[in-house]
Amino acid sequence: LGLALASMTTLREFRAVDLRELGWALAGRFTGTAAAGAVIAMLPAALFASVFALMLLAAIGLSLTRWRVLPSARNLLVAGLLSGFMGTITSVGAPPMALVYQNMPGPKVRATLGAFLALGAALSLATLALVGRFTAAQAASALWLFPPLALGFLTSRYFVRHVDRSRRAVR
Repeated sequence: LGLALASMTTLREFRAVDLRELGWALAGRFTGTAAAGAVIAMLPAALFASVFALMLLAAIGLSLTRWRVLPSARNLLVAGLLSGFMGTITSVGAPPMALVYQNMPGPKVRATLGAFLALGAALSLATLALVGRFTAAQAASALWLFPPLALGFLTSRYFVRHVDRSRRAVR
């Protein structure tokens, strides 16, 4: 579902994607995803729940900080790496990237972050399938949630302009 939502967001505002920044972030994402795949493959199932919980708490912690980070090549690479690792293990990979984009214009945030999350989710799902942690049955069960997701996305187009006026909603 994250892949679907990120893809729809990117398509809606494709012209605002910053391809240079996306490239740096994806370079980090590939590395972080590969590292997460290796950890998942080697980690006993009993220990996985603890790692999952710690990574989720780290994601929440990152989202609550007021740390101001600009989208430089280095910051995007590091945020992409953290996002790839966290996103593959917990499916919550947005906080490191959101931290980098928190002060950017709404269309750029939605489009570039959407493209990053769509490509990253596809990579994470492929990695999880490769290590036996994502199945066709899981994908099929997600299809039941697609109609409400699509309805919410279609409805969101009426609220985007309000979000852009109120920067608090993007941060």
